[in-house]
Amino acid sequence: MENLRDNHPESKQTGAHREGATHAKSDAWEGCLVATGGALSPKKPFWYLVDYKWSGPKWEYRTKAEMPANLTMKDSEGVTHILCRHEADHAEKTLGVHTAPDGWMEGWFENKDGTRTITGEFSYWESVRLQI
Repeated sequence: MENLRDNHPESKQTGAHREGATHAKSDAWEGCLVATGGALSPKKPFWYLVDYKWSGPKWEYRTKAEMPANLTMKDSEGVTHILCRHEADHAEKTLGVHTAPDGWMEGWFENKDGTRTITGEFSYWESVRLQI
């Protein structure tokens, strides 16, 4: 939705300033889906708002608390829902792989009883057996 090409390298805008443009693009995408007879379940999408701050010795990711923002979408019945937003270090499973904007790739495997095990704790052969 929000592309790197939208941010000129000399721009002084922070990530928080991008919320309006991102929301407009999200609304346009949702509108295209509805126009073609489709819809998304608001329970499935998630998003990240990534920006950095200089903390003295290094750059750090800004948190959701430092950059409050929401994206919304309508369900198939027209009810508006707030989409789930994650911190930059939160890995989420997409296309079978857990990834996060900060490069973290540790995910989890949910057992039949609902307990989660971090995938990094499985041996290679155990991961193959579980098809992780």
